[in-house]
Amino acid sequence: MARRRVVCSIDPLTQLDHSAAKAPLAADSVLILDGVFAFRPEIDKYWDFRIWLDVDAELSVRRGAARDQDWAGSEAESIHRNLEAHLP
Repeated sequence: MARRRVVCSIDPLTQLDHSAAKAPLAADSVLILDGVFAFRPEIDKYWDFRIWLDVDAELSVRRGAARDQDWAGSEAESIHRNLEAHLP
């Protein structure tokens, strides 16, 4: 029996809340997530595997700020610098 799970809570590009939209998830499904928050200690127990891509922190900030400029405006760089605090 497939269970249903939320695929996206807050869309980082549009800032729209999609938490009410659920998709079927089979028991043998593989879930792939993207984001530094997947490494937060309080959710370690939910993962079987995690893959860390080692990217220079400054390069990551520049890329993220450039990508998110449309929705975050002048705050984009400071948002990504704040994310550095959550790096494993």
